[in-house]
Amino acid sequence: IVEMKNTDISNFFDQGTVEVTVESDNTITFSKPYSGDITAKFIGMGSYDEVKDALPGGLSLDESSQSQTTFLNKYLGNYDINKIGDKFLIRNGSQAVVIQKDRW
Repeated sequence: IVEMKNTDISNFFDQGTVEVTVESDNTITFSKPYSGDITAKFIGMGSYDEVKDALPGGLSLDESSQSQTTFLNKYLGNYDINKIGDKFLIRNGSQAVVIQKDRW
């Protein structure tokens, strides 16, 4: 998994009105007009297949995980979002980003 620059992350999150910034400590912040901010730990970005294969474990299908995934879909926009362990795999086309929940 390759860490990318702020512009690459912003280009990845191109669906919707969310502004994205990555701090030097790998904290990623999603800001949306008229909504609160979401912060998470940025784990990495790369091609979907490579990123998916690098994450250990299977999909988390419990009620809490599904609620968190639904919330992220509503907040971020039209992305394929899955929870694997304690990390979220967010897909946009052939690329994927992995984040870990911090505050939302």
